[in-house]
Amino acid sequence: MKKSTIVALLAAGMMTSMAATTQAATPTQQAGGSTAIVLQGFHWNSANYAGPDWYNTLLNNVGDISTMGFTHVWFPPPSDSSAKEGYLPRQLNKLDSKYGSAAELTNVVSAFKNKGVKSIVDVVVNHRVGTTGWSDFTNPNWTTYSIVNGDECNCGLGNPDTGQGFSAGRDLDHKNVGEVQNGIVNWLNFTLKPVGFSGLRFDYVKGFGANYVGQYANAFAPDFCVGEMWPDSFDLNNLNANRQAIMDWINGTGSSCGAFDFTTKGILNDALANGNYWRLKATDGKPQGAIGWWPAMSVTFVDNHDTGPAESCGTGQNLWAVRLGAGRLCVHPVASGHPDRVLPAHLQLEPQDADRGADGGAQECRRDVDVGRRHPAGHAGPVRGHRHRHDAPAGDENRPEQLEPRRRLDLADVG
Repeated sequence: MKKSTIVALLAAGMMTSMAATTQAATPTQQAGGSTAIVLQGFHWNSANYAGPDWYNTLLNNVGDISTMGFTHVWFPPPSDSSAKEGYLPRQLNKLDSKYGSAAELTNVVSAFKNKGVKSIVDVVVNHRVGTTGWSDFTNPNWTTYSIVNGDECNCGLGNPDTGQGFSAGRDLDHKNVGEVQNGIVNWLNFTLKPVGFSGLRFDYVKGFGANYVGQYANAFAPDFCVGEMWPDSFDLNNLNANRQAIMDWINGTGSSCGAFDFTTKGILNDALANGNYWRLKATDGKPQGAIGWWPAMSVTFVDNHDTGPAESCGTGQNLWAVRLGAGRLCVHPVASGHPDRVLPAHLQLEPQDADRGADGGAQECRRDVDVGRRHPAGHAGPVRGHRHRHDAPAGDENRPEQLEPRRRLDLADVG
């Protein structure tokens, strides 16, 4: 086939997609019956570590992390990047980064696996930067047909963007099958999967269609998947709009990927800063966040590498608030917090059965919650065993009247 013909097919998006026939599937850790607890294994300054670098810092703590009960560790973006933190990917297939070498990455992932801890990779595919300029993509080599029409570089020959623009990098044309879709699937399955990753975290998912996240997730078949779906606005007087945006995105992936519960994070910020604990309870008695509508697909957190508290981003919290927020989330079948030891990183506890009782047992991931007492000195709520999914297919809902409250937990008790 002549080169000119190939370029024309790429431009038209007519080459066959490797993921076109993949069946949609909900990741096993989000389909119910999970006991996953996820550690965010880095923070915004982890790329600055040297002697040892960040991968070796993690390696030195594998034993402690596994002993603490974490089942998954979320790794930072592993590919070569023009930004040291990894969020401006350059050569996707080059896994040497500021966090360490490709060999060190494989070594630490293998060490976690040997301890029964799985690894989640941070996937940045909304945008990409050139090797020496704005658009000279190498390793893999892509033409400017892989860039959306209307990108800031004025060089994009692809289709219009399927999401919001991102000016720091070249917005990728996810309608382009031959270069972008197949290139991403190849990268996931033949560069990242051999490292040992089993889970996916998608960065800046507002930048491209949710259906493409579903396509890439299905091609990889992760056991855990979460997207950074940060809604455009947060109106404390209209929380349903915020969490509906999260529900719509999850549905857009074909239920192939969950989402971070930014609604709960915003409510906690307001409650702990202004004492508005009444906002924690919706009129139906359930939590106001995404977990109140679709707990199995909602991933809660108090703070992360973007929001603080170590950074002065204006949205982070003081350490006392993080601890209180963690206590609040422990009432639900979710938990999140900030560690006091082991790693200077944020704990991201995934909702599936992460609420462990004093006897070491785990709550089932889809349990509903009724919010009871709500004030600074204490917060309590019975965890009930019936499943609730907002805007999700019905058919296997357990009847709540048949189930008993499991236990009650006070915020004062968990500090």
